[in-house]
Amino acid sequence: IPQHGKFERVERGRNCALCSGDAMKWPFGRKQLAVPVTPVTTIIIPQSSFDNADTHSVPMAVVDFVNFVMREAMYLRDEIPNEALLSYHVDYYLAQVNNGGHGQFAGNSGWQEATIVDIQYGLLAMGLNEALEVFEGLMLFAHEDPDRFVAAAEAGGFGDIDPIIKDLDDRFFAGPSMQILAGNDHWLRTEAPLEIVPDTEHRARMTALAD
Repeated sequence: IPQHGKFERVERGRNCALCSGDAMKWPFGRKQLAVPVTPVTTIIIPQSSFDNADTHSVPMAVVDFVNFVMREAMYLRDEIPNEALLSYHVDYYLAQVNNGGHGQFAGNSGWQEATIVDIQYGLLAMGLNEALEVFEGLMLFAHEDPDRFVAAAEAGGFGDIDPIIKDLDDRFFAGPSMQILAGNDHWLRTEAPLEIVPDTEHRARMTALAD
């Protein structure tokens, strides 16, 4: 995946705490630790989130899990379940494009390689082929016309929208925008290593990861 430098972040819509270039430097000072860290092998979510039929409930619980383990407990990417990161970044892609189109997503994500790969593999794993075709169209745009892509990313969804971005947005809103959330939810419930804990124990279970 080509790297085109760091775009100016457009503060619009839900931002991804793990998508900016600075975030890739987390966790601060972790690499100086001499004691090996035990990886987290399950995605811990509260029972109420799993029991909620709303298709956003489980994906949002996973977003909360990832934010906590990487920002508060200071785990590295390879120390938490990969399924959590795939779901997290697929949800980020959906939120950004729903809010401001692919131009906003490209600008706010900084086109970080880890984020892009997570989304590509996440959509593939979830069987969301139509969404994957749209997303890979954005990847192709970045690869074949990087200068034009950077200009679209720096615009962040504002002003005159590049025709390629507009076509991707139109294709996205014609179907994938209404499919991704349900696909993410179903995949997490059936394929991800969820650890469902009573709500009364959830906070303590999460806090223990930071000890």
